[in-house]
Amino acid sequence: MGIFNTNYNKPGKGIDKDAPKKKGLNLFYDTYFRKFWDIIKLNLLYLVTSLPCLAIVMLLAGGIANDVTGQYAPLAAQALGLASVDVTNQELAKIIMFSDVGIRLIIGLAFIVFVGAGPMTAGFIHILKCFVNEVPVFLFSDYFAAVKANWKQALAVWITDLVIYTFAYYAVRFYGNMSSPMMYMKYVLYVLIFFFTILHFFIYHLMISYKMPFIQLYRNAALFAIPSFPFCLLVFAVCAFILFIFPGIALTAVSEIIMNIFGVATILIWMFLLYGTCGLIVEFNACRQVIKYIKEDPGVEEKENVHRR
Repeated sequence: MGIFNTNYNKPGKGIDKDAPKKKGLNLFYDTYFRKFWDIIKLNLLYLVTSLPCLAIVMLLAGGIANDVTGQYAPLAAQALGLASVDVTNQELAKIIMFSDVGIRLIIGLAFIVFVGAGPMTAGFIHILKCFVNEVPVFLFSDYFAAVKANWKQALAVWITDLVIYTFAYYAVRFYGNMSSPMMYMKYVLYVLIFFFTILHFFIYHLMISYKMPFIQLYRNAALFAIPSFPFCLLVFAVCAFILFIFPGIALTAVSEIIMNIFGVATILIWMFLLYGTCGLIVEFNACRQVIKYIKEDPGVEEKENVHRR
C-alpha cells in the first residue's frame, strides 16, 4: 500500500548543514566507496588506454628481467627437482620464460602505478582530482579532454622518465661492479631515484591544475614532496602493498589451492582496482598536501577545468 500512496512531493531529510565535515581517512573512505563503481570504470579505461605504454616499459625492462631470471631460475629449477637436468630442458625453459614475462609485467605495472603513463595519466589524474574535490565530471569525455589538453607536457615527462630510469639502471650496475668506495654510489642512486619517483605523486596534479613550464613542474613537485615526505612514504608503502601482496602470497603459497585463489585474486585486482585504488590514494594525498603548502604565486596561473570547455 505504501508503495502506491507515497507522497513524492514531500521534501526529504537532505543533508544536515550542521553535520561535521569528514576529513582524513574518513573522507578518503567515504569518497572511495561512493565512487567505487566509477573507480572500476576509470581503472578499466586507464588500463586499456595505457597498454601501449605498458608494452614499451615491459620491452625496456628486459635487462632487469634477465638479471633476475638468471639469478633465481636455477633456484626454481632446484625446487622442482630439475637441478641435475641440462638448462635446455623444456621445463626449465618454461620457468625462465614465464619468469621473464612475469617480471616484465610487474615492472611495467609498478612503473605506471608510481610514475605514470604519460598523456593517459593526465586524463586519469584529472578524473581522480574531480572525484576527490567533488567536482561533476563526465568520465570518458573529460578523460580524453584532459589527455588532449596536456599531452605535450605529459609525453615529455614520460620520455624523460624512461631515459632517467634506464640510465639509473645501468649506472647502478656500473657502480655495483666497482670496488669500494665507488660501489657505494649505487646506494646514493637508489635514494635519488626513490625521491625522483616520489615527485610523480605531484607532477601530474600540478600539470593538470596550473600553467607552468616543464622544468617548473619538477621544481614545484620537489617543493611539495620535501615537507610532506612522511605522507609520501606512506602512500608509496600502501600502493606497493596493494601491488605486490596478492602475487607475493600466490608465489610463496605452500598449497596449490591457496596459490590458485590468490593468483585469481591478483588478476582481478590488477584488472579492476589496482590503478584506480592506488591513483586515488596518490591524488588524495596530492590534493591535501597542495592545499596545505601552496603559496600565492602571481606567476602561476590556474588551468580551467576541461569539462567546462
